[in-house]
This record gives sequence, structure tokens and C-alpha cells, in this order.
Amino acid sequence: MLPLILGAVALGTVGYGIAKVLDDDCDCSSIKTKSSYRANTTKDIEQFYSLKQTVYETLYSEFVSNIKKVKNLDLDNFKEINIKSNFPQNEQYIDKINNIVEELYLLLDNCNNLFKLHIAKTLSILEVSKDYKSYSKDAKKTLSDTLVLSNTINDILNINLINQNDKPTKSSKRLVKEVQKVLDSFKDEMDEKLVA
Repeated sequence: MLPLILGAVALGTVGYGIAKVLDDDCDCSSIKTKSSYRANTTKDIEQFYSLKQTVYETLYSEFVSNIKKVKNLDLDNFKEINIKSNFPQNEQYIDKINNIVEELYLLLDNCNNLFKLHIAKTLSILEVSKDYKSYSKDAKKTLSDTLVLSNTINDILNINLINQNDKPTKSSKRLVKEVQKVLDSFKDEMDEKLVA
């Protein structure tokens, strides 16, 4: 009987030891954190794609259809919009992807707000004339600025965030810098709006 009791105690001790080792080695809170972080990243990506879709449907597509009616205006820069939503399957690069998504979301939102102001000015120009040659220097500048914003938005709408290896694409990293440069070129105008 004593060997059975000692065997049970030994087995219990081994079982406790294995459970203790597993508890010590396995930080379950980090698993929950990664899971919730992935869910937050997925939510951020979904919000980014939702904003892309909204911008396209509300302002961009209407602007493109109006601007195509202008005579004597070169519009070779317009690309067909292809809003792709892709989500990482591997969590290895999720921090980098999340950073890019956050930056592009803010940049698109800022571009869109600036674009709204320029569209209003552009539409008033188009009401007067649809012939680019007849525009004043100021009207041409306004239209040019609107087209710069439009092309920038076009690039954001078409960007593919994640490559086939679940890494952020090089083009998405480059785009963040390029869009920031465009917005910096409108800095005086943006500062003026904040003061007014």
C-alpha cells in the first residue's frame, strides 16, 4: 500500500511541477494581448478601407466626372480606382502595418478635407466655363491644386498595403512620405484656414 501512496504523491508532484512550468513559461496575458492587438489592427485596416470607400463615393468620383468635361485639359494622370482590402495573415509585421495604416488614414482624412475646399472653388470655375484655355491664371492655379490633391487621393485609394509575404509594401511606405510632402506644400493654406 505504501508504494501506491508514494507513487500517487510522486505523480501528483510531477503533475504539479509540469503545471507550474507551463504556467511560468506561458504568459497567457500576452496571448490575449496579441489577439486583441490583431483585432485592433484589423479594425484599423477596416476603418481605413471604409474611409477610402467613402472618399471615393462622395467626392472623388463626382470630381472626376466633372473634371473630364473640361476641354483642353490633359488628364493622363487619372488611374482607374481599385480599392483592395487585404489583411495580414501573419502577425510578424503587424506593428509596421498598423503604423502605416494609422498614418495613411490621417493623411487621407487631411487630404480629403483640403480637397473639399478646393472642389468648391473648382466647381465655381467650371460653372463659368468648361474650357481650360479661357481660365485666368488664378483659376488655372486653383484647378492645378485640386488636381494635385485628386491625384494624391487617387494614389491612396489605389495603394496595396500588404504584399504576398504579409509585409507592408514598399510603395505604401513611400506613399506616406509623398503624401506628407503634398500636404506640406499646402501648409500655408491650411494654416490660413486655422487662423481664419
